[in-house]
Amino acid sequence: MAHIRALRPNSPIVAVADAAQDSRIDLESLEPNVQGVDYWHACQHLKTVADHATDTDCSETHRDLLIEHPDGGGRVIALIGTLLKTASSSHADLERELAFFKRNRHRMDYRELQSRTLIVGSGTVEAANQVPVTQRMKRSEMRWKVDGGQGILSIRALLKSGRFNVVWYEVLNSMTARNDNVSY
Repeated sequence: MAHIRALRPNSPIVAVADAAQDSRIDLESLEPNVQGVDYWHACQHLKTVADHATDTDCSETHRDLLIEHPDGGGRVIALIGTLLKTASSSHADLERELAFFKRNRHRMDYRELQSRTLIVGSGTVEAANQVPVTQRMKRSEMRWKVDGGQGILSIRALLKSGRFNVVWYEVLNSMTARNDNVSY
């Protein structure tokens, strides 16, 4: 991240993930300019809410509202409040989803993110990380121990990022400097 920030100091760092506590802690260590809950993850929670609604279009309607309204999270919270008052079934699911949307409302400003052409979902980043790993590490008959697999992935990342030569020369220089200090 330091390297990216140095190359592009005016580019915002956007951290988007599901709302799990450990994900947020990992993302906060990156010191992002903007944090968000993955839109599709929020929609999964919205689906649970929609299961309690009598309106069959509830999920789609509120999915659109969540992404298009300046306070989509607040609108969803209001919907859940209404459903809690009128639902005849168990309230446990709705109360859990209400807590989820209240806890994460400040990280669900999808309209603002989109207006700044920032991402609202983590799928593209997940795929960008998964494809190189899958292509190299999961070929037929391949087995890796952690150290060997990490070594291959590190080299592949350097090759794909165009930084292999720079790092390779640093390694060689480091090894040469170390050997110059050895007495025989």
